[in-house]
Amino acid sequence: MVTNPIQRLQKLYQDGGTSEILAGVKRHIYYHYIKDVYFKFLSIRHNDEVVREIHGNYLYLNPSDKGISQDLLLNDTREEEATKIIREHCKKLYGTEEDVVVLEIGANKGYYAFQFADILDNYANVLIAEPDPSNIISLQKGSRLNNFAENISITPCAIGDKTGIQEMFISTKSNTHTLKQPPSTHISDYTDQKLHVPVFSVIDFVSHHGVNIEDIKIIRMDVEGYEYKIFKNLPDLFDEANDLLIFVEIHPHRIKKSQSDEIIDTLISYDFKLVNASSSKKSQLQSFDEIKDHLDTTKGNHSTELIVERNGN
Repeated sequence: MVTNPIQRLQKLYQDGGTSEILAGVKRHIYYHYIKDVYFKFLSIRHNDEVVREIHGNYLYLNPSDKGISQDLLLNDTREEEATKIIREHCKKLYGTEEDVVVLEIGANKGYYAFQFADILDNYANVLIAEPDPSNIISLQKGSRLNNFAENISITPCAIGDKTGIQEMFISTKSNTHTLKQPPSTHISDYTDQKLHVPVFSVIDFVSHHGVNIEDIKIIRMDVEGYEYKIFKNLPDLFDEANDLLIFVEIHPHRIKKSQSDEIIDTLISYDFKLVNASSSKKSQLQSFDEIKDHLDTTKGNHSTELIVERNGN
């Protein structure tokens, strides 16, 4: 393990010689000095609200948000392979159903939600569950600016295993707020602020919107460790939602190994097939067994983006 600057330089030299050392120094200067100045400039100039076109849709981003907003302001995209798969899947769905219901659980600034609404167009019925007030404002503004009001419904809530009120821990990164006690490894990302937010079970959320379960074609969730709670209710949907794609991020540092294994086993038992799985550590995981092994926290804390699909025909 590289533990100090001298070792880092030695490692860079071993990997690529002098050119790699120079590249490493440039990255260090950028990420520790220039980037902060850039975001500070944007924050002051735009009063913490920048409208940026991402994949053809306008998003309201906050330069002071150290999470997804800064990521998108720098790169204009994220999770590139997953984004590509989701977009291609939506294009295949376009026009095949009169009402394509998407459950968007934890929509944040609307990166995926707006792509669903854009590609599926008039066939889209995107049901958003988002508990953070600032994210809700960004979603509402973005929905109006992109003319998605007819295709997107925004509910100020979280999704869990039961309906009620729960405490949400607020992060400095708008995409890592959580209903679970933050892990000690990430506690520095969290403020002292907590909010009490409404929570629906997934069945109550669907019932609240009055949609037919068989019309649900996509479920996407990134809920910072609450994925296990949500999965406890998902089998109630699986009997009726035959043609279904699920995109979930699993956070091994926030849930137990037995719980991540249970999520995978549930997907296997309901005949879901692996479409794609990747993490910052490994770009391609080839099987459910490999995913389970990858989620073992004794081998590293690597959140995994998992996309699975089931075709009931």
